[in-house]
Amino acid sequence: MCDTFVAMQNYTANKSIIFAKNSDREPDEVHELIHYPTKEYEEGERVKCTYIEIPQVRKTYEVILAKPFWIWGCEMGVNEKGVVIGNEAIFTKIAYEKENGLIGMDLIRLSLERSETSDMAVEVIADLLNKYGQGGACGYRDKKMKYHNSFLIADFNSAKVMECYGREWAVKEIKDAYSISNCISIEDDYDHNSDNFGEYAKSKNWISSEGIKGYERLNPKKVYTSHFLTHFSGAKKRRNRSFELMDKEKGKLDVLNITNILRDHFPGKSSQVVNFCSSCLAKVFVSDVLNEVSKRNKKYHPSYGSNADICMHAANSIIRKSQTTGSMIVELTKDKKILIYATGTSAPCISIFKPLFLGYKMIPTENYHTGKFYDEKSVWWKHEKFHRLFLTNYKKFIEEYSHERNELEKEFINESTKFVTKNAKLKYYTKDEIYKFSLSCFKRAQDFTDKWIEKLSKIKGRKIFFYTNYWNKLSRRNRLL
Repeated sequence: MCDTFVAMQNYTANKSIIFAKNSDREPDEVHELIHYPTKEYEEGERVKCTYIEIPQVRKTYEVILAKPFWIWGCEMGVNEKGVVIGNEAIFTKIAYEKENGLIGMDLIRLSLERSETSDMAVEVIADLLNKYGQGGACGYRDKKMKYHNSFLIADFNSAKVMECYGREWAVKEIKDAYSISNCISIEDDYDHNSDNFGEYAKSKNWISSEGIKGYERLNPKKVYTSHFLTHFSGAKKRRNRSFELMDKEKGKLDVLNITNILRDHFPGKSSQVVNFCSSCLAKVFVSDVLNEVSKRNKKYHPSYGSNADICMHAANSIIRKSQTTGSMIVELTKDKKILIYATGTSAPCISIFKPLFLGYKMIPTENYHTGKFYDEKSVWWKHEKFHRLFLTNYKKFIEEYSHERNELEKEFINESTKFVTKNAKLKYYTKDEIYKFSLSCFKRAQDFTDKWIEKLSKIKGRKIFFYTNYWNKLSRRNRLL
């Protein structure tokens, strides 16, 4: 489960375009920040994606990607031309292809490496989709997890949503603010579509040649939505919530406002919990069992969150099995500057957005390359140690932590803006002032996390039986215990 949204110039305080995404994956699926410089290739070279090889282009653009460690592609990323893309799983009634093809994350990376504008990105995805389809397992351990994809694509001048239903697709231009989640959002208001659009629906007699009853055009939301999976993903609530929060700050949105949206926990919700009795091998789903507890405890706690949270917290292996494992914000300014802020760590409510800059031979993410087991050299895993400690005392320390985190993060964001404004032409140096500033932000964020790890390690955390057992099981599997 994920959420991706964009605020156009009429929604932001400085007339920039701001893109943001939370990547919700399996709770111990390492999320990496990766940088690839521009590169030229020989004619006939091929590129190995997650499952298949395809022909490589002669030149790829510089990119910064946020990605699950085992996937070739990415969940979100930005290139040197100011093209930024994020994807969402959407659940359709169209059958998945039996043969492996390109998964949605591959399509993002390929498009970023090959596109100068959002229009070109649409063309690249459409062409690749037509040739190779979207197919293959998208889950880390859950290899049954397959889905089709919705993409939010932006550049300095425009933004659009592109939804792909099998090998069919539709595109809608965005004028204000827009959010995508794990649901089809395009109805009969699309601006462009594939040549084969509607063929699958016609083959299944879901629509006539004139379209669906009462409509002149195919309405993919009404015709292609798989309602069961879409409903239980909580997509509608999360999508509406992100719209609501953006609308509240219309004309005043900035990066700090956007971080708050990515950290949002849906207010006033009932809770869901899954009890598991290993002795009798019985699984009991209990809905709303903690509703009264939620009323009595005004402060949010991840154990009684839900799939309606934009900042997603895993709590069990059945209903709430997704965790926000990484987050990214990209601001595209009106004077063609690219400002990138990424956590590279899980749980944005207790993570720090750190600045990254394109135009360098390297970025300060060397220690993000790791595997499925705890590695003390890995920034993602060191933060995950902190994350799991913090869960045991979340309500006790979240206000204190958030205040300290916000002050540090605000300093990072303010200084980043000054650096980019001062240095209009970014040059390829590894030790110039902008690179060193970015590196120092990562180091200060790590020092801040280490301080809190030391503090929490001395405190006995509060246990919530099933919830604590769930996370302890993960920690044993990840060699954190």
